[in-house]
Amino acid sequence: MPDLGVEAARDLGVPIERIALVPHPGRAWLDVVASLAEAMPVVLAASPGRVTHTDAARIAARLRQASSTLLVAGPWPNAATVVRSLRAEWEGLADGDGRIAGGSLLVEASSGGAPRLARIPIGGGPAGPELAPELAPEPGLALGSALAEHQPAA
Repeated sequence: MPDLGVEAARDLGVPIERIALVPHPGRAWLDVVASLAEAMPVVLAASPGRVTHTDAARIAARLRQASSTLLVAGPWPNAATVVRSLRAEWEGLADGDGRIAGGSLLVEASSGGAPRLARIPIGGGPAGPELAPELAPEPGLALGSALAEHQPAA
């Protein structure tokens, strides 16, 4: 992932001494990811573009064998969970000047069932993701039903 902000990751508490960067794996993408999965519990990678279902199944088997998880930024066939960024909100800017004090990212995650929304704080916000308050279900209403009214336009 050539655009990964290593300094920003460090500032968020990621131990950068445990990060392995492979800037341009090229045609060896699947082999590189499989090798990293054998050594690391989590592998974050940019999608190589088109991946066949056969290759995706093969890498899934290697991940299970290594007890590793693959997070792919971009398309991936038969993904167990898909997370989409819907909106970023920033705090601290006043009419285009000032410093960003914090913010949040509204994301949608779907895992075979109804999608769920969460707000993830960035920077100065509280730690950990939370259900987006404006999308919280009414008492006695199923979360999937409440979210269905707030689906983003395609």
